[in-house]
Amino acid sequence: MLLNTFNAVDAAVVGLYFVTMLIIGFVVTRLNKGDQDYFKGGNKIPWFMASMSIFIGAFTAYMFVAASGQAYKTGLACLLLFTSPFWACIIVYFFFAHRWRRTRITSPMEYIEMRYGNTTRVIFSLIPIPIGCIGIGNALYILSIFISSALGITGDYHILWFTLNGLQLCMIITGVIIVLYTTAGGIWAVLLTDTVQFIIVMVASSIIVPLSFIALGKGSLFQGVQHFVTNPPTPDYFHLVKPTQMLSFTLAWMCLSLFTLPGDSSLAQRMYSVPNEKDARKTVLGASIFFLLGPIIWVAPVFIMRSLLPNMETLWPQLKNPNEATYVTITLMLLPNGMIGLMVSAILAATMSTLSLSYNISSSIFIRDLYKVYVAPRADTKELMSAGRVATFFYGMLTVVVAFILSKYGKADAFRTTFTIASYFAQVFSFPIAAGIIVRRVPWWSALVSVAVCLGYTISMENLVAGYLATHYPSAILAHIKENIFQYKIFGAFVVNCLVFFICHFFYDENNPRNKHADHLFALMKKPISEDADAKLFIPNLKTYRIVGWICAIYGVFMMLLYFLRLADDPKAINLIAGLLFLSIYAVIYWLTSARYSPFPLVRKQMTLENEKFIRLRRK
Repeated sequence: MLLNTFNAVDAAVVGLYFVTMLIIGFVVTRLNKGDQDYFKGGNKIPWFMASMSIFIGAFTAYMFVAASGQAYKTGLACLLLFTSPFWACIIVYFFFAHRWRRTRITSPMEYIEMRYGNTTRVIFSLIPIPIGCIGIGNALYILSIFISSALGITGDYHILWFTLNGLQLCMIITGVIIVLYTTAGGIWAVLLTDTVQFIIVMVASSIIVPLSFIALGKGSLFQGVQHFVTNPPTPDYFHLVKPTQMLSFTLAWMCLSLFTLPGDSSLAQRMYSVPNEKDARKTVLGASIFFLLGPIIWVAPVFIMRSLLPNMETLWPQLKNPNEATYVTITLMLLPNGMIGLMVSAILAATMSTLSLSYNISSSIFIRDLYKVYVAPRADTKELMSAGRVATFFYGMLTVVVAFILSKYGKADAFRTTFTIASYFAQVFSFPIAAGIIVRRVPWWSALVSVAVCLGYTISMENLVAGYLATHYPSAILAHIKENIFQYKIFGAFVVNCLVFFICHFFYDENNPRNKHADHLFALMKKPISEDADAKLFIPNLKTYRIVGWICAIYGVFMMLLYFLRLADDPKAINLIAGLLFLSIYAVIYWLTSARYSPFPLVRKQMTLENEKFIRLRRK
């Protein structure tokens, strides 16, 4: 099978992607007047951007590398895994979204203090930062595996006094760029870059799906679809339950999403950063639609590749898990130069959004919950914003170091590594956060007990039961636990958490002053945002949509120039199609946000006011 190679044209597209991300980061600095703007956008985040950010934040390079290998191997059953956040978002929509917005917080840990007190806040502030650092370091490592493979960055590079391999060089370049734009722009940089990244991923994926069917049909889209439906790669490829992905494993992963997303800090940040409860619900509803349809668009080419190349190991014999190179193969086999660079940018985008989000949330926890409380309690908003930038920078650099450490164990299965990290820590902190926003009559120490017991359970199951006991005292039961350790940890942790909160309920003393922290919180959650003194009806920051539109226009013009100047061998005009898609998105954004042509009267009115304000500022 003849594969294209990454060349200078693709490097230019990737370079354009990095430049636009940096431009966004520094352009939106003017939107930040203080820490409220830097960490939650002054509650002016557009709900549609927040929805895209939630989706793209979960759609990391893991999906293009480790998860694509799982999809290649298991077939349709994997969709149950990858669409599982859809069901969790539906639950959040009905029971959590409006409550999160009504908390009126700036940092997730502010909620922890209001619900469980200062002691719990300190512990929850200190522990998740290093845990998150490990998870984000793993994401950066997985991303660098893809980039170094797709770009052919191999060998050693001598930089100053250091010698780096291609994988490590990718980690440094990617990590530094994310840190720079996130440090400069805060949550606005995260949201706008996420929106652009979402558009890049969708444009690239929507092009590669029909190309995959055409390749399977030997030039005919219809025949490709017909062949795929009538001749699956394996007889059970379209089965939802199969030996390669057991039902218990599928249910465990789906339950993990159901148990953790309601208390997930990144999801909560999106909900409390929008103007009101209605927008918070719209945010989650939009994300649920993306979680349902997005994985279907993404996974279709992987399924088709199983029919085109049933033995991936013959193409990538040097890899321990050749299936994880499925998307690399699709990209290099079907796309012309230029689009290869755009696809690489899409995969960069998917993980960079997660990294930037983690940097912003972790710095908000550090600044609002540690620095302001214990170091500079009298700091004003501008000082807190400056300190937040410093914290973002150093946290980002720390994740690069973690990625370097993980690269020493690069022969590990990335899919299983991700699931192992999730099974250890996902429920430990998310469950008590979610339960606390619903359950009122539990004592202040219930979250701490829940974390300790649940973490003790997951660690003992992995290391004591499935590790030591299964090795030294073998039996059928222990062998079954070891083989299905992920399922035992997820289901068991849920049961443990429920039991802890049930038992803690009997120790609740409403006369204990430390249990009265939650009174103010639950009073806030009963008070609609519309009753606040500063509540008003408006469409937040329409100019931010225009920034996204102009970035799309830049990509559109660039991709069309690649075609018309014949800078890439593109007989099917794929670069031209991509350029037209980007320009179409720009046109739609311009139309919807136009002071003259928008179909929405409120948009026309607010855009006129924003234009007049901008003219007055320029005259001054």
